[in-house]
Amino acid sequence: MSPLDDNAVDRLLNKSSDAIIASDDKALVKAMAEGSAGQAIALMDNGGVGQARIILDALNKIRSLTHDQIDTIALSYGKSGDVKSVQNFVFVTNWWFETLAVCMARKQKSSHIGGMDMLIPDGESLRTLLSLYEEVSAHIDSCINGSLDKRYMIYKALRMIQK
Repeated sequence: MSPLDDNAVDRLLNKSSDAIIASDDKALVKAMAEGSAGQAIALMDNGGVGQARIILDALNKIRSLTHDQIDTIALSYGKSGDVKSVQNFVFVTNWWFETLAVCMARKQKSSHIGGMDMLIPDGESLRTLLSLYEEVSAHIDSCINGSLDKRYMIYKALRMIQK
């Protein structure tokens, strides 16, 4: 199946929820879902958009976060048994890396998506970003496959990105 266009995702979001969805939230969901109906619905379920905004905000400010702030995020999204929060963290982090890589390849300094600015860190090269993405993905995969503590997984992933 081919990806849904933005109008189809809009109709899907309007039918899947009785709640009024803010236009910025719709724009963010459409961008993150990339035409996938299942991903759009998953992002809307259980506060996924709110969680995505918090994670994206943290990633965009990663260089200025303290160890305590990173620990708070890890505790919030790495709770034992909270599979959806862990999945949201992994999905949003992957999407953030991929979005930054596309922006960098297009030589953009930033991108405005769903009311959020996606900022390219100063001094970063595309090669460095992709290398970091591989390292963080390998760390996350090893923690998930090894059934390791998800709080540690998130904390270390954020610290890796911060450096």
